[in-house]
Amino acid sequence: MGRRRGGGALRRSASLLPLVLLLALSLLAVCSAHFPKEVDPSDPSLLSVKDWFEEELDKKYNSTNEIVHFCDAQKQVVNGFNYMVAALVKTEYHENETSEWMLHSFKVFEHPAWEQAPEKYEMTFDEAPVFEDADLALPAKVSTYVTNQLREAHTRDGAGDALAVTLAEVVEHYEQELEVEKFSASDKPSATTLKTVAELVSHRVYGRFVIGKEKHDIDVVFVTMNGDFIYFDYADFGVSEDSGSGGAGTGPKPDVKLLTMKTSALGIFLVGLVVCGIFMVHFYRKKHKKSKEDWYIEQLTDIDEL
Repeated sequence: MGRRRGGGALRRSASLLPLVLLLALSLLAVCSAHFPKEVDPSDPSLLSVKDWFEEELDKKYNSTNEIVHFCDAQKQVVNGFNYMVAALVKTEYHENETSEWMLHSFKVFEHPAWEQAPEKYEMTFDEAPVFEDADLALPAKVSTYVTNQLREAHTRDGAGDALAVTLAEVVEHYEQELEVEKFSASDKPSATTLKTVAELVSHRVYGRFVIGKEKHDIDVVFVTMNGDFIYFDYADFGVSEDSGSGGAGTGPKPDVKLLTMKTSALGIFLVGLVVCGIFMVHFYRKKHKKSKEDWYIEQLTDIDEL
């Protein structure tokens, strides 16, 4: 009897084994689904997030914003969807008709369809790294890349053979740095996830470039990931005012002009302030001296009356 009972318990345990294995595999699949995964920039769900994010920036800063390049995009399943994006945003300012490129790192949560949320998307994080001053002396690799990109761009825009492009002067150079974390499943039993960190850097270079025989003022933006170039754009402001035919320019730089104007205005204000102070001191001393003279006259008059 005891053997039969034990055999029955063993058979029941054996029958439950496939169910336990299925449950374990299901839990493993659910856990692995929570790892952030790469999203293709052309994915409709990501493009929907892109449109929403641009509209949020438009309302917040009263300008026109566009994500011009996805540097990294990941999607995570967590009772909805988390989108973790690093992107370059181009901003158009209508007041002065200027453009600005800025690196953004943001997270957007998409509420599930069954959840009665007032909005489909919710911004959970948005950060734009600060611009830091960078070296005006560009490395040879960077200088070659920028001039080659400008040569190709001007060849596409114009007609005829490719124009020679050389860097004449770098006036300003700024950098934005951002670290992008990426997760992936590991085949090793000792580790469930693998994390790698990519270094993302956005460069803004304003300078003068000789294109053919003319010197142009050009604002350049390019992005690197782990040292590799992944994006390039520029704004050409036309022929430079300080020279129209190549060669090193001798005129003041735009930022120096602005600084000179501010310094001159401050100098005029300080001179005027000093002159006003001198007049006030002179007026006070003259009035004080006159008061003393009146007092002495009154004293002498009183003595004469006595």
